[in-house]
Amino acid sequence: VSTQSTGAQNDIRPEGIKYLSEGLKHNHILNSLDLTRNGIGPEGSVLLVDVLKENKTLTYLNLAQNELDQSGCDLIAELLKQNDTLTWLKLDWNFNYFHDEGIDFKSLAEALKYNNALRFLSLCYNTLGQAGYTLFGEVLKYNTTLTNLQIHSTNGVECWNV
Repeated sequence: VSTQSTGAQNDIRPEGIKYLSEGLKHNHILNSLDLTRNGIGPEGSVLLVDVLKENKTLTYLNLAQNELDQSGCDLIAELLKQNDTLTWLKLDWNFNYFHDEGIDFKSLAEALKYNNALRFLSLCYNTLGQAGYTLFGEVLKYNTTLTNLQIHSTNGVECWNV
């Protein structure tokens, strides 16, 4: 029995996430889910995050390149406040699609201050800006479980790993 699923680059979109979320409600085995480049967007992120708040088996989640916006960032922050099993999260190439000035990462940074499960977070190729770097620097003062924070190639910064 496989405990991993890759749905990468399948153009699932919010309609497909609706069906996937229904399946995840009843699945108690899956521990790895890769949804890279599926056009989930804000609507799909609502559906997915709602079911993942209750999920107790998924430890790896890749949501890179899914056109998430500020609401998606805020939803993921809510997920991290409630989910204590997710240890690996990749959000590359998401939050720079909708705003030239980038996304306000305050909700995500605040959630990470108190999350004791996440070990790896990748925010590469997002528009963090100086405010974002400051926020995540503050996170590291409080969060003692995050061992790998990747935010390279955001506004010319090559790499920052914790």
